[in-house]
Amino acid sequence: MQYDCIIIGTGLSGSIAAYILGKRGFRVALFSSQKNISDSNSSHAQGGIVYRGEGDSPELLFHDIMRAGQICDRKALLDFTIRAPLFVEEFLIRELNVPFDRIDKNFSLALEGGHSMPRILHCCDRTGKIIMTYLAQALEKISNVQLFLQHQALELIKHNDRCVGVWIRKQTSAYAYPFFAPETILATGGVGRLFCHTTNPLPSLGEGIGMAAHIGAELAGLEYVQFHPTALYSSKDRFLISEAMRGAGARLFDVSRQPFMHQYHEQKDLAPRDIVAKAILQQMNRDQTDHVWLSICHQDSAYLRKRFPWIYEQCMQRGFDLTQEDLPVVPAAHYHVGGIRVDSCGCTNIQGLRAAGEVAFSGIHGANRLASTSLLEALYLGVLAAQNIPMEEKIENGLNLSRKKVRRHFSPSIIQTVQNMMWQNVGVKRSKEKLFLAVEQLSFLYEQLPMHDFFVERNFLKTAYLIALAAYSNPKSCGCHFVE
Repeated sequence: MQYDCIIIGTGLSGSIAAYILGKRGFRVALFSSQKNISDSNSSHAQGGIVYRGEGDSPELLFHDIMRAGQICDRKALLDFTIRAPLFVEEFLIRELNVPFDRIDKNFSLALEGGHSMPRILHCCDRTGKIIMTYLAQALEKISNVQLFLQHQALELIKHNDRCVGVWIRKQTSAYAYPFFAPETILATGGVGRLFCHTTNPLPSLGEGIGMAAHIGAELAGLEYVQFHPTALYSSKDRFLISEAMRGAGARLFDVSRQPFMHQYHEQKDLAPRDIVAKAILQQMNRDQTDHVWLSICHQDSAYLRKRFPWIYEQCMQRGFDLTQEDLPVVPAAHYHVGGIRVDSCGCTNIQGLRAAGEVAFSGIHGANRLASTSLLEALYLGVLAAQNIPMEEKIENGLNLSRKKVRRHFSPSIIQTVQNMMWQNVGVKRSKEKLFLAVEQLSFLYEQLPMHDFFVERNFLKTAYLIALAAYSNPKSCGCHFVE
């Protein structure tokens, strides 16, 4: 099937790109492996999205992001800090009318870790969900955007050094079929599900990186995997406890219920994520415990239920009342800073292939992402990728491809094997020995896959191997890459 643009992923980047391209008159195919368009990392974002604080400026935002990321691309970051908040105003506030929280007529701006001032727009603690609901409603009105749910992208089609389409499998089918377009945007999200402890929803296996690598796309910063410091330590899962809660006054305590963050950083509980995550692990090792405590129950209970209704509800379902007791928390894989290298328009080194959102590496985050900049970058890259695809581009590739059989080489338990391996050897604190072991084991698994057929395991195994290899190849600790 032939389209003007194929987009893989229905998070904020993919959906805003489809929205803009559809309005420009492009015939767009938008694919998601999930049952609903809202099943994405973007929908799970709790805290909010960076906007502009009182007395704020691009220079101040630049400084905060650079302080957290350390090795950010200065030019890319400068453009981002100037233009991205304007996109929030243009698309989310004015065009989509997202109902961000207000106090009287003014926006209620939150403070989060690593920020020098309150500048975070939010919709209680379900910001991502509300944004994506409004965006999905707007997409439904654009007839030339065709949505394919429960369709999995398996491989990019490269012809004459150009990406010309994607092999797609409907999840109820044993076959993959070719879809063609002169432009493809990968917006496949993160890699959290490559680790056994993560805040990410399914699938989040980093398969976009594997697909891009397979056709020679340049990758960068893969070793920089951010571990969120405060995931609820429960028997059910690792539910995210937003950084906004610490911005609202929550504090971390050790096994003796004593604060400890002052020992690790001058910003204490509001230090950047990589510092807080490493501090928590160090404190757990000191105390010989499997978690630390997060407390906000000193705040008014009615205020907490109003400000954090989703977190309150989810904690109650897991047996914890945050208004009355401390919460046990641990770090968990949360966000992949690295990815497919892109320029300011989302272009990769492969003609016809762009990437946006978490799967992309723009250099903006450097070695560690600042809180609430993920939705902002997703919006920014999605908008620019869509705005810069030329309308007149029509390329006939002349290919005549038939369906291909999709096979499974390993048992489904291979995912759990990889998750345990990645957590133990490529987790928050790494060592040369552990990283070498991960590279060796993942290489062995990947090389068992015959290359002439489609195998469902190929992309996530490739991505896991490439992350471990990047971490092993970089002995210098920086940001969220820490080698002992």
